[in-house]
Amino acid sequence: MKVTRGRLGWRAGGMPVLELTTTGRRTGNP
Repeated sequence: MKVTRGRLGWRAGGMPVLELTTTGRRTGNP
């Protein structure tokens, strides 16, 4: 799962994996 999140995070717009995980958990707040 770490690899998938890492790829999605970098493809999302170069944001770190930590931000992607936080956004996914909050789903609503940027």
